[in-house]
Amino acid sequence: MRFFTILVLVLTLCSCNSRTTPPNILLIVVDDLGYSDLHCYGNELVETPNIDRLASEGVRFTSAYASCTVCSPTRASLMTGRNPVAVNITDWIPGNQGYRKGPRAHEKFIVPRFNQHLPLEEITIAEKLAEAGYSTASIGKWHLGGKGFLPTNQGFDLNVAGYHKGRPPSYYYPYRSERRKDTITPLELTGDSLYLTDRLTNEAIHFMGMNSEKPFFLYLPFYSVHTPLEGRPDLVEKYEIRLADHQNDSIRRNPHFLAMTEAVDENVGRIMQFLEEKEMDENTVVIFTSDNGGLLLRNGNFIRASWNHPLREGKGTLYEGGLRIPAMVRWPGTIGSGRISEEIIISTDIYPTVAALAGVSINHEIEGNSLLPHLVRSESLDRETLYWHYPHYHIGMPGGAVRDGDFKLIEYYETGEIELYNLQDNIGESHNLTSELPERAEEMRQLLHDWREKNQAQMPTPNPEYNPGPK
Repeated sequence: MRFFTILVLVLTLCSCNSRTTPPNILLIVVDDLGYSDLHCYGNELVETPNIDRLASEGVRFTSAYASCTVCSPTRASLMTGRNPVAVNITDWIPGNQGYRKGPRAHEKFIVPRFNQHLPLEEITIAEKLAEAGYSTASIGKWHLGGKGFLPTNQGFDLNVAGYHKGRPPSYYYPYRSERRKDTITPLELTGDSLYLTDRLTNEAIHFMGMNSEKPFFLYLPFYSVHTPLEGRPDLVEKYEIRLADHQNDSIRRNPHFLAMTEAVDENVGRIMQFLEEKEMDENTVVIFTSDNGGLLLRNGNFIRASWNHPLREGKGTLYEGGLRIPAMVRWPGTIGSGRISEEIIISTDIYPTVAALAGVSINHEIEGNSLLPHLVRSESLDRETLYWHYPHYHIGMPGGAVRDGDFKLIEYYETGEIELYNLQDNIGESHNLTSELPERAEEMRQLLHDWREKNQAQMPTPNPEYNPGPK
């Protein structure tokens, strides 16, 4: 009943504004974009006027989370609305131990095996939207399987540049490097030194133009700002000059990373301009987000990629810097502008939100909640608890986390140690409250254990060749 109430509301609003029903849906996902990497989220070094405008014309979320601290699991949850544990994709594909063909000697555990592709039996959002007559395209990073498991095998009409790997060999034509001979497929290698972010936008604009007479769902997962860190020369030069004026700062930033961020912003601007010129913007819902927290690469006080301050750490960890992400939604005339929401949301919410926008029902089990009541009428999601399970080695150790209200607990599987933080008082997770609030800590640990057991989460197993080495 709740779904149909929401649907009637949306259809009524669309009708009142003389719009085509249902709306076009554009989902933009920027790879490794951290919470503090945009100007509208407090980054004063970078210029992102187009994304800032997108945020100002809709709802910008300050407590948005990725389903995982790395990419493939979050992308699986975006496509299915299900937790990575349910899909059994809990690390980036193929994962650190998978890539190395086993654990290193100092790793205490062998991590669980997980799917190396999104199973075909999963019902993707593209397959759901086909029920409503949508044209669908995935343009950009896929990283959920190769041949036989590409976007066109998962309900998308069109796949451009999506393949089994998670980063391009190069951002420049012919998108190859001396170290890697693989080629992004099926992207035709045309043009001269064409920057990949610009090229993907060209393809996106072409798709939208070809489908202006019927509703479309465009999944636009940019490869940027993932490594290799290769900014466009014009923007790199701009930030080299800008950073020279900040040479006395305690934290030094990478001009290539800032240039890559602004290149994404430029291309978001190109897309929004196209929609406005074609008078499609008021009938197009734009969702903008990231797949995980920003990649924090330190070399002394030099930060090569994201600087997630005031959050702690970054991608590959269970701290806020690895999980909290930027997110915003724009739908002129239906979603009020200039709203900043503290509502706690997560990647799995996008699937039911998009389904509700398209007017299709969900008859299978998912984890996410539709954001539409909150976006349209500012209703609370009435959500208190989120869970993460990351039984893998990355920058941090295997572990799990739970956020319950303002409190967040992290448990490390190697040692059994736990950390408890009050995010309302200490967003930087610098003050561990475990000893001060032992009952609250144990309560949340039990929440996490119960959730893992209920969802049959796979746990790591002892490494028989474990050798911690000299201390």
